[in-house]
Amino acid sequence: MEKFNVEYFQQNFDEIMERVDNGESFIVQSEYGDAMLVPYKEVVDVFEEVGVSEEEFNRIYRDHEEGP
Repeated sequence: MEKFNVEYFQQNFDEIMERVDNGESFIVQSEYGDAMLVPYKEVVDVFEEVGVSEEEFNRIYRDHEEGP
């Protein structure tokens, strides 16, 4: 899996997001830790494999006290 730093990600945002849309995954490294860019469908498929529906997956990320 390709890795790059935040600055590279910011400079190449459109190209990288297009590649994610086409099925690629990446690791973005920063001084605060690493993050992964993974196609949405891939994440949903993993959740469904363990018995979590797409609706439940979305609820987990929407219904909490830490965001808008």
